[in-house]
Amino acid sequence: MEDLENRPGVIKVIHSKPYYTVEDVRSLLGVSRSKAYKIIKALRDQLVADGKVNALYPAGKVPRVHFDKQFCTGRRE
Repeated sequence: MEDLENRPGVIKVIHSKPYYTVEDVRSLLGVSRSKAYKIIKALRDQLVADGKVNALYPAGKVPRVHFDKQFCTGRRE
């Protein structure tokens, strides 16, 4: 099977953290800093509303698993 890094359309693969930061989202989606913050806030608010994370989850970060599912990155971690 082909490595994720070598698939067409993959901008960058980030492995080391259980969450994505604004810079990670910018890199993965190719969006501006303010748009990345809006995406993270929307995903985080959705997770809090669904009870999947509590309101104390750090702002400016989104769990990788949820982000990957929402944006169909094909990652399974």
